Amino acid sequence: MENVQLMFIGIGLCVTKQAHDLGARVVVADLRTTPDFDTFAANKSNILYVQSDVTRWADFDKIFNACEKEWDDVPDGYAICAGLFDPPFSNFWQDPEEEGYKQVEVNVNHPIKLTRLAIRKSLGKGKRASVCIIVSNASISTSAQKSRV
Repeated sequence: MENVQLMFIGIGLCVTKQAHDLGARVVVADLRTTPDFDTFAANKSNILYVQSDVTRWADFDKIFNACEKEWDDVPDGYAICAGLFDPPFSNFWQDPEEEGYKQVEVNVNHPIKLTRLAIRKSLGKGKRASVCIIVSNASISTSAQKSRV
């Protein structure tokens, strides 16, 4: 897998580790890193972190540009791992937002937009790509339990 780049939106640390172990070049894009990621990625030339906000579509260009600058290519695979699960600032039950829903931007809009960009960028390079959208239902059931108060 030496020539393969994978782009992870959100810190999918286990997926990042597995891709690294397979020899893939990995782009990790998120608001910030975690101490576990920083420790793992330290001094690994095949792991590139790009600070980004998936609710800002212009940040997607920043991610693709960093990948092309670093490795002269776009990713071959995408693992979309970002997600919000009823945080106080975007909570289904309290409905605190007035101009849109951050959860929808992160959990619905960004996977759709990134998938479309992945297709466009890959076809533009004459190649195929795989997209894997990773979600967890553990936090959904926890959120539902909290709502039964």
